[in-house]
Amino acid sequence: MAIWRVLKPLSKGFNKVIPVGTITGLEWVDEKGLGRLQAGGAVTRISAPPLHKLPGWNLRSKRLREAGVTTAEQFLELGDAELAERIGADPRTVAKWRAELLARWLAFPKERRR
Repeated sequence: MAIWRVLKPLSKGFNKVIPVGTITGLEWVDEKGLGRLQAGGAVTRISAPPLHKLPGWNLRSKRLREAGVTTAEQFLELGDAELAERIGADPRTVAKWRAELLARWLAFPKERRR
């Protein structure tokens, strides 16, 4: 599954809007719809360096690499409990790592949000 960044507000169902800058798997969108969203500039695949390149992630990335996880996309695709089990960590720790990855390394800077 690919991980996407929302570039234009997306409508999802009744009264639900996915704001610009959101990181999502877009699981509810079929291939044709995904193509339209990409062509219209509404979404793009996330672009992030390998986890070992992130400052402060050297030790984490070694543990994650042993579990077959080397990219932000792979990390975000797995649930906290599954990933914690794979690396022998507490799921709360993995949740903190996920929050840091999303907020510090993948979030749009505030001035880029619309």
